[in-house]
Amino acid sequence: MFNALGTTLKYASFVFLVPIIVTLIYSEYFAIPYFFLSFLVALILGLVLERLFYTEKETRLSEGMVIIAMIWLVVTLISTIPFVFAGGMSFIDAFFESMSAWTTTAFSMLNLEQALQSILFLKSFLQWVGGIGIVVLALSGLFKTGNTLYIAEGHERIRPNVINSIKTIWWIYIFYTIIGVSLLFGVGMPLFDSVNHAMTGIATGGMGTHSESIGFYNSSAIEAVMMLIMLLGAISFFSHYQLIAGNRRKFFKDIQTITLILLIIVVTLLLLPFHFLRETLFHVVSAVTCSGFSIQNLINWSDYSKVLLIMLMVFGGAAGSTVGGLKLNRILIFFKSIYDNIKKLLKPRLVFPRRIGSLIYTDKEFQAIFKFIGIYIFFLVLGSLILMSQGYSAINSLFQVASAQGNVGLSVVSELSIISKLILIFNMWIGRLEIWAVLVFIIYILRRR
Repeated sequence: MFNALGTTLKYASFVFLVPIIVTLIYSEYFAIPYFFLSFLVALILGLVLERLFYTEKETRLSEGMVIIAMIWLVVTLISTIPFVFAGGMSFIDAFFESMSAWTTTAFSMLNLEQALQSILFLKSFLQWVGGIGIVVLALSGLFKTGNTLYIAEGHERIRPNVINSIKTIWWIYIFYTIIGVSLLFGVGMPLFDSVNHAMTGIATGGMGTHSESIGFYNSSAIEAVMMLIMLLGAISFFSHYQLIAGNRRKFFKDIQTITLILLIIVVTLLLLPFHFLRETLFHVVSAVTCSGFSIQNLINWSDYSKVLLIMLMVFGGAAGSTVGGLKLNRILIFFKSIYDNIKKLLKPRLVFPRRIGSLIYTDKEFQAIFKFIGIYIFFLVLGSLILMSQGYSAINSLFQVASAQGNVGLSVVSELSIISKLILIFNMWIGRLEIWAVLVFIIYILRRR
């Protein structure tokens, strides 16, 4: 178990060397030791764990879930070093910032206008890596537990084996990131900002370089490009692979992609009587793709508007993409199974296919989905109650927790208490790992006591 943690840390350590390039470009030399320190801590800890706990045993799925939860927690803690020493943040704020970055959530405690360029890049780069997962970063197919960890982190195979799936994901990811940088730069966004926003856009992360997010630029062209990038990030890697492989029909007939577009159209129409089209469409796309970019402060939006955005943040985009939330495949199967049960009650002898587009489900799969939705809602309510105890309104508490657990980052709260930060850190963590891995980890820790 600790061997796999060590191997992953060893590979993940090199993430902290990349921002050093930015420190050299912008003459932020004093920050170099802190990025290098993070690299050394992750590398040395990884090598020690890998050698001390070397094993030939295969990892079970339950063990894989414990490892995944530990990996995300340990890497997030190591990532606080640059934020504390180069970013001037308290440990709690740095932990919040780090968790928000890795889990592709757009919450930020930094003063973006005064932050170092290297720290801004670090946030974006962590989101970019976090979008496809730490295990994919570590090329998990290279070590024994790779298959198990790949599945435990919530990925699906888009090629016959894990190694080929990882390679394909990387190429698609890098290809769309380069396109994003080119398009943003082409419509007038500065190059540094283009790189950062392309990375966080395709990762559906939402962290930017200005406190006003995309609203800082006041450009409809930039907003249009960002919506395109967000949508690309919210469509499954398998669908992108089909498109790149020349199977355009499969791409455009994908039920999750169709549902994503329909949701955007319907909710935009529901919001149009209360908001302008430009701000409505952008925030609807940002919410359903779990991106967290904004062009306007949402604090003054009505409860009606907030509830619709909450629904989108809970639903999320396609499974197998970089989004958070419940994922559209679960939502589709959930409602289709309810509809099928009603038909069965009306006509008991009726035989119908358990299929939605290319999605096929069984009673066992529906039960698993129902359990997941139930536990997801439980933590939404629990987190909301804790925030309400801190003095926030019910709707704002639910919005904030749904945004954290869906790894979105849209916010309607200007100040957060320490307890609120801690519960949102927890919600971001469980949301990124789809809850079960964290619950298995907690039970494992309790049983070891």
